[in-house]
Amino acid sequence: MATYKETVYRFRVMKQLNDAERNPEGSWSLIYSTPDLGNAEEVAMEQREQWGDLGDKVKVVDNGEDTVIERQVY
Repeated sequence: MATYKETVYRFRVMKQLNDAERNPEGSWSLIYSTPDLGNAEEVAMEQREQWGDLGDKVKVVDNGEDTVIERQVY
């Protein structure tokens, strides 16, 4: 069976609740993960529109890693 190698990247959408009562530590939370940067940016934009009035912050993070996986050719 034939195989090929594919490099996979992960982009994460992170959110920080900007409120000492809801997030006293000021930590960031993962809300979405995808291998597609465009998709991650769309989700981040939707989250900003939904939660921006509360002062919450949203960012897209490239985890700085890639993974090489071996796939089968069908």
